Amino acid sequence: ETQNVNPLRDINQLVTLTHITAACVLLPESLYPIDPPQEVKHFVEAAIICFTKQNYYQAFQNLNSAQDLWVQIKETELSDAELIFFEYFAGQIYEIAGQDQQALNKFLKVKTHADKLHMYHPDKALPYCGFGSVLYHMQEYELATRAFTKARQIRDMIIGDEQVESGMILNNLGCCLKQLGYMFNAETCFQFTIAIFELHLGPVNEMTLTAKRNLEKCKHNRYLRI
Repeated sequence: ETQNVNPLRDINQLVTLTHITAACVLLPESLYPIDPPQEVKHFVEAAIICFTKQNYYQAFQNLNSAQDLWVQIKETELSDAELIFFEYFAGQIYEIAGQDQQALNKFLKVKTHADKLHMYHPDKALPYCGFGSVLYHMQEYELATRAFTKARQIRDMIIGDEQVESGMILNNLGCCLKQLGYMFNAETCFQFTIAIFELHLGPVNEMTLTAKRNLEKCKHNRYLRI
């Protein structure tokens, strides 16, 4: 038995689906501890490999082993700058595993350590990068925008606004602005990001290509709104 199909209804559904666009992609911070002993590097690199393979339990195991071994070698507590790596990486693991509250708790610990650093230390921006990333994935775009804006202010003041790290924050800020509907502002962020990345990384670097794809998504969404 055949069913009567309303072609106008199907066309309307297709028109609605064309307004669905993929979200822009954040660029995560990529950290490495400051001058770790060789034995510690082994566990750190193992943690990074497990993280990229989505083996989060083993990533935590290696991360904790690296921290414990470093304390044992130093025979004293790690410095705030050294602890920031472990807390931030743990936060990233929780975030990618979908454990948003645990991730936020880790980034709060990052802020505790970062607040003790001297005022021109570049890691002072990191907690706000972490907050912004988690809030973005929680679809709290206004709060994420505030967090990335704060991170940008700190990073621009300390290292300048034309470094790769500053470009990463601009990309992430553009993602938030796009989700809030500020298309022209978002496009400006992506354009500046691309200019910075092409200068330092080249036109075919993966981060450059990610920013370019974000810009195209933004432009496509703007045209659909017209």
